[in-house]
Amino acid sequence: MANHPSTANYRAYFKEYGPYSLNIVVTHWCKYTDWEEFLKATEEINLEIKRRFEEAGIEFAFPTQTVQLVGSPPPGTTGS
Repeated sequence: MANHPSTANYRAYFKEYGPYSLNIVVTHWCKYTDWEEFLKATEEINLEIKRRFEEAGIEFAFPTQTVQLVGSPPPGTTGS
């Protein structure tokens, strides 16, 4: 973030332990007041953060949920 041309200032903190997560807060102050420029800069910074986690071999678990409708066949079986 420090090297991104749109960043005026930034902060990154380990905020707290969640029930199933380690919560980090990342905030950057953008030099631009134009909404589109702000969104573009935010996207670029977020993608760079993601790339660096991947480069370091850090993986994230995404919550999943299975919904089975009453009367439908169980997952993995074929119904007619």
